[in-house]
Amino acid sequence: MKRSLSIAFLLLLVSALNAQSLRVGLTMNPGLSKTVYTQSDFYHPKWALSGNIGMFIHRKLGVHSAIGAELLYLRMKGKLAFDGFLYDDDTPPPNTPNVEKYHARFEQQSAYLAIPIFYQYSIGKFSIKLGAQGMMLSTYSAEHKSWTKNNTGVSNLYEEKNYDLPKTKFDFGPKLGLAFAINSKLAARCDYYHGIVFKNSTAFSRYYPSSRQITVGIEYALTLR
Repeated sequence: MKRSLSIAFLLLLVSALNAQSLRVGLTMNPGLSKTVYTQSDFYHPKWALSGNIGMFIHRKLGVHSAIGAELLYLRMKGKLAFDGFLYDDDTPPPNTPNVEKYHARFEQQSAYLAIPIFYQYSIGKFSIKLGAQGMMLSTYSAEHKSWTKNNTGVSNLYEEKNYDLPKTKFDFGPKLGLAFAINSKLAARCDYYHGIVFKNSTAFSRYYPSSRQITVGIEYALTLR
């Protein structure tokens, strides 16, 4: 599937180089990402370094409007943290005999092949993009660490690493972008992706993860058409 998507994009790129209304170029966008888990009030998601790199194609529809697509290699990282108490019944700590102080850290790293498709409207040097992004998971790793200490002083440490791809390998959601043309070839850009919740078979699958990514980067046009 990933190979088919890449071949389709390359064929579109070849045709673009001979077209008068198409603009082709490269883009690089560092940023931040986080994984949000629904039905989880006690694990707190944290932003982590992220980014993407790839190619774009824009086709003009008129003086101010265009449609476009990109082929991106995208990396995301998700971090969760929890610091609190665990206990066996409904009596809140510290009255519960078996109360434990509980600390946990969960970190996952994912690499995707992503294809955003968007509509672009430009006024002067400024442009706004509205569209959607589909992503297919390429690599995945997760690390879970937790440690507890009960009121008798007994401590326990748990650590687990996982490199197996989840059963759900697709992600999809809306994407919004802003761009500013620095000159005829170079533009600065800022993008936000908001993944739709998917039930996934990760270590925290019962909480239904979804992705968020904010990037700030540049795009450089290889053609001036």
